Amino acid sequence: MARQEVVIGTTTFYLYTFAPRDALRIFGDLQKDLLPSLGGVLASVASEDGGDINPETLLAGIKSFSVSLDGKALDAWCDRLIDPERVTYEKNGKDARKLTKANMDDAFEDFAEILELLFHIIKLNFAGPLGRWLGLSGPGLKEKLGGLLGGSSPSSSESS
Repeated sequence: MARQEVVIGTTTFYLYTFAPRDALRIFGDLQKDLLPSLGGVLASVASEDGGDINPETLLAGIKSFSVSLDGKALDAWCDRLIDPERVTYEKNGKDARKLTKANMDDAFEDFAEILELLFHIIKLNFAGPLGRWLGLSGPGLKEKLGGLLGGSSPSSSESS
Protein backbone atom coordinates (compact mmCIF):
# COMPACT_ATOMS: atom_id res chain seq x y z
CA MET A 1 0.00 0.00 0.00
CA ALA A 2 1.55 3.28 -1.13
CA ARG A 3 1.46 6.30 1.13
CA GLN A 4 1.72 9.96 0.22
CA GLU A 5 2.11 13.00 2.43
CA VAL A 6 0.52 16.17 1.05
CA VAL A 7 0.54 19.65 2.56
CA ILE A 8 -2.45 21.79 1.59
CA GLY A 9 -2.67 25.17 3.27
CA THR A 10 -1.84 24.62 6.94
CA THR A 11 -2.88 20.96 6.98
CA THR A 12 -0.78 17.86 6.36
CA PHE A 13 -2.69 14.95 4.85
CA TYR A 14 -1.58 11.32 4.74
CA LEU A 15 -3.07 9.40 1.84
CA TYR A 16 -3.07 5.64 1.34
CA THR A 17 -3.93 3.87 -1.90
CA PHE A 18 -7.20 2.03 -2.40
CA ALA A 19 -7.27 -1.76 -2.42
CA PRO A 20 -6.96 -2.99 -6.04
CA ARG A 21 -10.59 -4.13 -6.40
CA ASP A 22 -11.90 -0.92 -4.84
CA ALA A 23 -9.65 1.09 -7.16
CA LEU A 24 -11.00 -0.84 -10.15
CA ARG A 25 -14.61 -0.01 -9.26
CA ILE A 26 -13.82 3.63 -8.51
CA PHE A 27 -11.82 3.94 -11.73
CA GLY A 28 -14.77 2.55 -13.69
CA ASP A 29 -17.02 5.28 -12.34
CA LEU A 30 -14.30 7.91 -12.61
CA GLN A 31 -13.71 7.23 -16.28
CA LYS A 32 -17.45 7.23 -16.95
CA ASP A 33 -18.05 10.54 -15.18
CA LEU A 34 -14.85 12.49 -15.74
CA LEU A 35 -12.70 11.15 -18.55
CA PRO A 36 -15.10 11.95 -21.42
CA SER A 37 -15.05 15.58 -20.35
CA LEU A 38 -11.31 15.53 -19.84
CA GLY A 39 -10.96 14.25 -23.40
CA GLY A 40 -11.08 17.78 -24.78
CA VAL A 41 -8.37 18.93 -22.42
CA LEU A 42 -6.22 15.88 -23.18
CA ALA A 43 -6.81 16.26 -26.91
CA SER A 44 -5.57 19.85 -26.86
CA VAL A 45 -2.37 18.74 -25.14
CA ALA A 46 -1.89 15.64 -27.29
CA SER A 47 -2.53 17.37 -30.61
CA GLU A 48 0.38 19.76 -30.25
CA ASP A 49 3.71 18.65 -31.71
CA GLY A 50 6.05 20.43 -29.36
CA GLY A 51 4.30 23.78 -29.84
CA ASP A 52 1.99 25.74 -27.65
CA ILE A 53 -1.36 24.33 -26.63
CA ASN A 54 -4.25 25.75 -28.64
CA PRO A 55 -6.13 27.98 -26.13
CA GLU A 56 -9.49 27.57 -27.91
CA THR A 57 -9.27 23.77 -27.79
CA LEU A 58 -8.16 23.85 -24.17
CA LEU A 59 -11.00 26.23 -23.23
CA ALA A 60 -13.55 24.00 -24.98
CA GLY A 61 -12.22 21.00 -23.07
CA ILE A 62 -12.41 22.83 -19.75
CA LYS A 63 -15.98 23.97 -20.47
CA SER A 64 -16.96 20.39 -21.30
CA PHE A 65 -15.40 19.24 -18.04
CA SER A 66 -17.19 21.85 -15.93
CA VAL A 67 -20.59 20.97 -17.41
CA SER A 68 -20.31 17.38 -16.19
CA LEU A 69 -19.66 18.28 -12.54
CA ASP A 70 -22.40 19.98 -10.58
CA GLY A 71 -22.44 20.37 -6.81
CA LYS A 72 -24.19 17.06 -6.27
CA ALA A 73 -21.59 15.20 -8.37
CA LEU A 74 -18.70 16.92 -6.60
CA ASP A 75 -20.17 16.02 -3.22
CA ALA A 76 -20.63 12.39 -4.29
CA TRP A 77 -17.01 12.20 -5.49
CA CYS A 78 -15.85 13.76 -2.24
CA ASP A 79 -17.67 11.03 -0.29
CA ARG A 80 -16.32 8.34 -2.59
CA LEU A 81 -12.68 9.41 -2.67
CA ILE A 82 -12.16 10.65 0.87
CA ASP A 83 -12.27 7.37 2.76
CA PRO A 84 -11.54 7.97 6.48
CA GLU A 85 -9.66 4.64 6.52
CA ARG A 86 -7.32 5.95 3.82
CA VAL A 87 -7.04 9.69 4.59
CA THR A 88 -5.77 11.16 7.85
CA TYR A 89 -4.64 14.69 8.66
CA GLU A 90 -2.66 16.78 11.12
CA LYS A 91 -3.27 20.42 11.85
CA ASN A 92 -2.07 22.88 14.49
CA GLY A 93 0.22 20.32 16.13
CA LYS A 94 -2.58 17.88 16.92
CA ASP A 95 -2.00 14.16 16.32
CA ALA A 96 -3.12 12.69 13.00
CA ARG A 97 -6.78 11.71 12.87
CA LYS A 98 -9.11 10.25 10.28
CA LEU A 99 -10.67 12.73 7.87
CA THR A 100 -14.43 12.39 8.25
CA LYS A 101 -17.39 14.52 7.20
CA ALA A 102 -17.66 15.74 10.78
CA ASN A 103 -14.17 17.27 10.87
CA MET A 104 -13.82 18.62 7.31
CA ASP A 105 -14.39 22.19 8.50
CA ASP A 106 -11.39 21.75 10.79
CA ALA A 107 -9.17 20.26 8.06
CA PHE A 108 -9.90 22.73 5.25
CA GLU A 109 -9.87 26.51 4.99
CA ASP A 110 -12.02 26.57 1.83
CA PHE A 111 -13.52 24.36 -0.86
CA ALA A 112 -10.52 24.78 -3.17
CA GLU A 113 -8.43 22.83 -0.66
CA ILE A 114 -10.94 19.96 -0.87
CA LEU A 115 -10.61 19.95 -4.67
CA GLU A 116 -6.83 19.91 -4.34
CA LEU A 117 -7.00 16.91 -2.00
CA LEU A 118 -9.31 15.08 -4.42
CA PHE A 119 -6.77 15.71 -7.19
CA HIS A 120 -3.98 14.21 -5.05
CA ILE A 121 -6.10 11.16 -4.18
CA ILE A 122 -6.90 10.57 -7.86
CA LYS A 123 -3.28 11.07 -8.86
CA LEU A 124 -1.97 8.71 -6.16
CA ASN A 125 -4.41 5.96 -7.06
CA PHE A 126 -4.74 6.25 -10.83
CA ALA A 127 -1.73 8.06 -12.34
CA GLY A 128 0.28 4.84 -12.63
CA PRO A 129 -2.34 2.88 -14.58
CA LEU A 130 -3.21 5.91 -16.72
CA GLY A 131 0.45 6.49 -17.48
CA ARG A 132 0.91 2.87 -18.50
CA TRP A 133 -2.16 3.07 -20.77
CA LEU A 134 -0.95 6.31 -22.34
CA GLY A 135 2.36 4.62 -23.07
CA LEU A 136 0.47 1.94 -24.99
CA SER A 137 -1.61 4.44 -26.95
CA GLY A 138 1.22 6.06 -28.86
CA PRO A 139 4.60 7.73 -28.64
CA GLY A 140 4.76 11.17 -27.15
CA LEU A 141 1.37 11.29 -25.43
CA LYS A 142 2.67 9.96 -22.12
CA GLU A 143 5.54 12.46 -22.13
CA LYS A 144 3.27 15.41 -22.96
CA LEU A 145 0.97 14.54 -20.07
CA GLY A 146 3.73 13.39 -17.72
CA GLY A 147 3.59 16.56 -15.65
CA LEU A 148 -0.11 15.99 -15.00
CA LEU A 149 0.12 12.29 -14.20
CA GLY A 150 3.52 11.53 -12.81
CA GLY A 151 6.13 12.72 -10.38
CA SER A 152 5.89 14.33 -7.00
CA SER A 153 5.00 17.92 -6.36
CA PRO A 154 7.27 19.97 -4.12
CA SER A 155 4.69 19.83 -1.32
CA SER A 156 4.31 16.06 -1.35
CA SER A 157 6.37 12.98 -0.83
CA GLU A 158 5.59 9.37 -1.59
CA SER A 159 6.67 6.18 0.07
CA SER A 160 5.69 2.54 -0.13
